[in-house]
Amino acid sequence: MRAPRFHDRLRWTALVSALGLAASLPSAAQAGDPERLWFGAGLLAGSTLVDSRFASFQWDVQPRASFGGEVMAGHGPWVSGLRLWRAKSTQSVGPPGQESADVAITTLDFFAQRRVASFLGADLFTTASAGGMWLGYQPDQVTITPSGSPPLVVDLEPIHEWTAGAGLAVRRPWSGPWSTSFAVDYQVFGLTTSHMNGSEVETNRESFGDWSARLGLAWSSRRP
Repeated sequence: MRAPRFHDRLRWTALVSALGLAASLPSAAQAGDPERLWFGAGLLAGSTLVDSRFASFQWDVQPRASFGGEVMAGHGPWVSGLRLWRAKSTQSVGPPGQESADVAITTLDFFAQRRVASFLGADLFTTASAGGMWLGYQPDQVTITPSGSPPLVVDLEPIHEWTAGAGLAVRRPWSGPWSTSFAVDYQVFGLTTSHMNGSEVETNRESFGDWSARLGLAWSSRRP
């Protein structure tokens, strides 16, 4: 895969999603919800499962431990905020058994959630998100030796893409300002990929996705 252009369809999807999400809290406030506005921040940990098609590009597609954080605000049935999420994988470069590089997958997105049900002291939310993803390689330059050819230096440039996603989350307040959460999200993004087609390199624009499961511990100004 090489550094891609921004994909028009995903760009407009992310833009429309972000505009819709940004309107969530004002709409709730105008509705006269009696609950007051609150603010919070939390730590996240969990796992990310990258698209299985990345195996064709010699990625390790097993579930990977991930971590991150979020800041948020809520009013009535609405919660919105910013979320940072980081996962890692490994990509082999060149023939199997030669060079490989760690791939850091960092996502920063705006999310909005709406409470749709409550049970056993917990709240169930639907989630929508839009943001950006960065793929960074370490090392960012490797040397491979094709059979019968001189060594070849390959630069692994960072990749930047728009993302859009959706999911479900459960939040439960505990003692004082503390709460816990569990969320499952799916996000989509596009990448420019290169394949060998016979003796020629074929370049395509493809859509991919990944699943993330997150456990969260958060502090907020709201009290149960």
